[in-house]
Amino acid sequence: MTVNILNPSKLFVGIGNEFRGDDSLGLLIAKRLEQKNISGIEIVTLSSELFSLLDLWQGRDHVILCDAVSSKKTPGTIFRLDLLENSSDSDLFNFSSHSFGIAEILALARKLDQLPRKLSFFGIEGADYTYGNKLSAPVEKSMNLLIDEISQMFIN
Repeated sequence: MTVNILNPSKLFVGIGNEFRGDDSLGLLIAKRLEQKNISGIEIVTLSSELFSLLDLWQGRDHVILCDAVSSKKTPGTIFRLDLLENSSDSDLFNFSSHSFGIAEILALARKLDQLPRKLSFFGIEGADYTYGNKLSAPVEKSMNLLIDEISQMFIN
């Protein structure tokens, strides 16, 4: 796997839909991380088509995906997964507002041998996916904790 010198070796991908309540989580975290001006990391957002992940993470050392989760756990629950070792947690990826979900992209990337060296997933169990752009209270509270955690990962 060759490293794209034009892109930093670290990538954060915020996934979501800004008009579906808690599903805007990944996009909001990306925006907050951009405001922190962390060097050596590229921050992108994806709202619908996740196929572009295959190109985005090509040659990266560490990629973090962040999205809202709907697994019937308590709203605000934070999920942390190493997707290269633990991608079988299908409960987290059963529901997706995207045409092709994370589980399908991972399966395809494995078959094509197009995975980054390290692939992490962070998510928060949502409570409200109805039309609107306001996060539910438990998701907003957990989001602030998660932003601090992710920021530290990229600083260290």
